[in-house]
Amino acid sequence: MMDKIGLPRGFRVSRDGFAFVIARAGMERVVNDIAAGRADMRLAPGITGRAETYRVTQPGLASALLVKQYWRGGMLRGVMRQRFVGRSRFLAEIVLAEIAADGGVNTARIAGLILRRVDGVFWSATLVTEEVPDSIDLKKLAMEDWQRMSRAQKNELLRAVAGEIRKMHDIGVFHSDLHLKNILVRKWQTAPIAYVIDFDRGACYRSLSEGRRLNNLMRLDRSAEKLNRLPALGGLISSADRLRLLKYYAAGDGGLFSRLKAGVRSLAARRRVHRAWWRVISVFGKQPK
Repeated sequence: MMDKIGLPRGFRVSRDGFAFVIARAGMERVVNDIAAGRADMRLAPGITGRAETYRVTQPGLASALLVKQYWRGGMLRGVMRQRFVGRSRFLAEIVLAEIAADGGVNTARIAGLILRRVDGVFWSATLVTEEVPDSIDLKKLAMEDWQRMSRAQKNELLRAVAGEIRKMHDIGVFHSDLHLKNILVRKWQTAPIAYVIDFDRGACYRSLSEGRRLNNLMRLDRSAEKLNRLPALGGLISSADRLRLLKYYAAGDGGLFSRLKAGVRSLAARRRVHRAWWRVISVFGKQPK
């Protein structure tokens, strides 16, 4: 028995040496190859984050797979690194990602999870997800293409992103860290397609309150403002663009749109504290997510 959290339908657990391997049906062989070090893993280009991401391709796979190890963040990162107490956090991400996908949210499907004991009492975990082909994260897209996009293209993109977030919220899913890099956009000829990724430490509720919805939207808004404050990009995503996102999210509900705008204003004071911190970290050359 892996843990108190039950795995979604279609996932199976096996042992490969000292590793517990959890794989989606049809993915058992490739996930076991990754766990055993038999897969040809190449560093995935253009993907940055706390941990390096590797790309795996094999004959018979519908899409490439991305392999990433969980790393600690915050003050514990230097001490605990890849060590975690318990397995519930990793299993919960599989469950939440499946709830989102089953509810119609575009997301990168999880192919498998590899768990290993570390120092007897801790666990390390490696997540294997299907790659979203021809996609780019929203931060990179904003930095590379935003200034060249027409107003109609920007509106299409904002509408797609807002619609996917609204869909996620309407099925009760709360994202713990909804920043620009956790939204992917597929390159499009007609209409953009947005994807929400990385449900680590998220949650699912029977009904998501407006407060939690606002929390997610403001996390995304803060991420956009951080990007705007990079010296080379000043004012890239305008405040009008960010209001349009809220308008598209509200989907014609004027009362909801008004309440979301009011929520933005109420958080303005907190932003001043964040801005002071951004000035401090910019001195050391660190870039925000």
